[in-house]
Amino acid sequence: SGNLPIPKITSGASGTWVAENTAPSETAYLPTAQLVLTPKCCRSYIDVSRTLLQTSAPAIEDVVRSELSRAMSSALDLAALHGAGGSEPAGLAATSGIGSVVGGTNGAAPTMDHALQLKREVAIDNADLGQLTFVSNAKVRYKLEGTLKNATYGVGYVCEGDKIMGAPTLWSNNVSSTLDKGTSVGVCSAIFSYAR
Repeated sequence: SGNLPIPKITSGASGTWVAENTAPSETAYLPTAQLVLTPKCCRSYIDVSRTLLQTSAPAIEDVVRSELSRAMSSALDLAALHGAGGSEPAGLAATSGIGSVVGGTNGAAPTMDHALQLKREVAIDNADLGQLTFVSNAKVRYKLEGTLKNATYGVGYVCEGDKIMGAPTLWSNNVSSTLDKGTSVGVCSAIFSYAR
């Protein structure tokens, strides 16, 4: 209950080589900090009239429950990706200190090289402990399914069978397609990569 503090090491110990019978240099303390998870509240509301309840089939309850569930799932998806923090969670796009790949000064069409760079960023952060996964939207999916891995001698497409480089790729239209980059205003999309 309440906030959940998770301790983290801000800069770890390092190994050093020393001569025989020589003590290693001492570290006065292990620098630590806390990552604090705070509960957030997401609500969804539908007003159902008495007439609808009286004149509809019993299935209306399932329709309402399904719509509430869909709304909550979509809000969670959007917050995990693009949440601004504050009353909603800070999403991946708003998290500082994680790797990012810039597609160009004014945005760029995604390529195989961009996918490789995203994979590299996960590895650089020592986060490639599970299965690499990509997440983007329908516009990026359409583009990557028609983009050759190598423009010189086509050897397949960047995205084939909902996979990029053999990694599962998830598609959600909650991944923004209205981002700004340089002179490209409101037309750029995000691609996220992570290991799960």
